[in-house]
Amino acid sequence: MKTQSETIGKIIEALTKAQVEFEPIIKDVKAHHHKFAPFPICLKATRKALCDNGLSVPQSMNVLDDGRCILETTLGHISGEFFKSYTDLTQLLINGKGPNPLHAWGSIITFTKRYAYLAIIGASSEDEDNDGVDIQIRKNYNNQPIILPDTPPQDPLVVELMNLIKSSGCDIGAFTKFHGISSKDMPHVKQSIDNFDELLISFKDSHRIGNEIQ
Repeated sequence: MKTQSETIGKIIEALTKAQVEFEPIIKDVKAHHHKFAPFPICLKATRKALCDNGLSVPQSMNVLDDGRCILETTLGHISGEFFKSYTDLTQLLINGKGPNPLHAWGSIITFTKRYAYLAIIGASSEDEDNDGVDIQIRKNYNNQPIILPDTPPQDPLVVELMNLIKSSGCDIGAFTKFHGISSKDMPHVKQSIDNFDELLISFKDSHRIGNEIQ
C-alpha cells in the first residue's frame, strides 16, 4: 500500500507553514493518572492552520482481505500530493473489554485516531500553562537545538533528555530542532521528558510517515 505520492515538495512546504500556525494543544482533561487533550481539542487547535494551507486529514476504517482492521490516516494537499499512515487495530479491538464492547471499541478507535492525527501532522499536546509564559518561551526559542554535540551538558534534565533520545536511536540535534527544544528553556526540556513517547512518534513519522503494510 502506498504511503506517499510520487512528489512531496508542495505538501512539505504547506505543512511547514501550517505547523508554525498551530495553536497550543493543552492537556486539560484528567484520566486515571495523567491528563490528555481530547481529539476535538486537537482538531480545534490545528484544523484552521491546515485548511488555510490547503491541507486536510481524512481518516477511515478499512478491513483488509486477510481480515485485519486498519485505520488509514491521510495527510492530503490540494496539489494532489499526500502522505498516508496505517495502524493495525485488529488485536486491540479483539482485546477490547467492558460491559459494552461497542463503547470499548469506540474508545480504542478514538484514541488511535488522535495519536495518528497528531503524528502525521507533526504536532503534540502539552501541559497546561495558565499564564502563557511557557508558550511564549517556546516561540522565542523555536527551532534552536538543545545543545551542540561537542558541548558538555550541565543540567541533569538535559542529560536525561539526551539519554532518552540516544536510547531511541534518534539524532539529538535533529530531534530537538524538529520539536524546537532549547537548553535555554528548561520547562520545555522537562515537558519533553514527560511527553517523550508522543514526541518520538511525531518525530519518527515526520521522517518515515506510515509503515507500509505487507
